[in-house]
Amino acid sequence: MSSSWSNWSGFVTAEPRLLASPADAGELGDLIRTAPGPVRVVGAGHSFTPLVKSQGTILSLEKLEGLVSHDAKKHQARVRTGTRLGPLMHILQGIGQGLPNMGDIDRQAIGGALGTATHGSGPTLGAYHTQLETVQIVDGLGKVREFKREGDQETIHAIGVTLGA
Repeated sequence: MSSSWSNWSGFVTAEPRLLASPADAGELGDLIRTAPGPVRVVGAGHSFTPLVKSQGTILSLEKLEGLVSHDAKKHQARVRTGTRLGPLMHILQGIGQGLPNMGDIDRQAIGGALGTATHGSGPTLGAYHTQLETVQIVDGLGKVREFKREGDQETIHAIGVTLGA
């Protein structure tokens, strides 16, 4: 299946051999194991850089969205990586939570916002990746792995900012 992809502005375009939108982590893992390389992952496609451009595979995480769980006592929520920041604010509001800091653009997916160190304003407020407590990833072999700040702090930091760093 050959399709075309472009970022939000149309400035960056690609014609990958495969353009896929996995619905869950298992399907994402299967695609990572079997898709023609190089494999690139895209959230909202809000970046203006050609990081996603690939003639191999582009995996859109747009179907991996929404609230997974939340802990009202700890003021923590677990959301899927493709959840856009605008809808995330409404999801969190619905459970009595919110982000301590918000940038001026709300179209990014939370995974992309984490990976690019997106931040709001305020000298004492960190970028989104500084708020990570637990993260689940699908590694380069297609295996689902989970890391927690407590016990895996170095790995959490490495996962937090991954694009353009």
